[in-house]
Amino acid sequence: MDKMTPSVFELLNEIAKLGVKVSHQSGNLILDPASKVPPSTIERVREMKSELVKWLTNAQTVHPEHQQMFTLIAMMKQAQERLVRALDDEGRKIGWPRIQLSTHLHLLEGEQNWKIFLTHPCRDPDLLKLLLDAILLKRTAYTGSGK
Repeated sequence: MDKMTPSVFELLNEIAKLGVKVSHQSGNLILDPASKVPPSTIERVREMKSELVKWLTNAQTVHPEHQQMFTLIAMMKQAQERLVRALDDEGRKIGWPRIQLSTHLHLLEGEQNWKIFLTHPCRDPDLLKLLLDAILLKRTAYTGSGK
C-alpha cells in the first residue's frame, strides 16, 4: 500500500468524520453520500484527486471506520517520532551515558548506540518509556531535583 501524505490522511479523516465512504471508479472519485461533504472539502478533494486515486487504487474502498484507523496509526507514528526526537535531545544533554533499562537490558553509552536504539525498526513504546524513566531517574540522582 502506498504511503499517504499527512494531507491525504487529514482529508480522508475529515471525510470519514462526515460518515462518507470514499471510492473510485475509472479514475473518478466517488463520495457516498456526496451531499454530506461541504463545498470547501469538495474543492480539496478536487485538488488532491490524483493522490487520492493513486492511494485508492491500492486500497480499493476505504470505509469511514478504516479511514479513522489509518489516521490514528499516522498520529501514533508522529507522536512516537516526536518522543524519539525528545529522547535523542535528552541523550545529547546528558552525554549519551550507559543506561540500565531493566535487570537484563542496558543501552550502551555513546551517540551511535543511542541512535541505533532510537531508530531500530522494532523499537517498542514500552522500551522508550523505560528509557524516559531511566533518564529522569538519572537526572534526579545527578541534580537532586529532576530538572
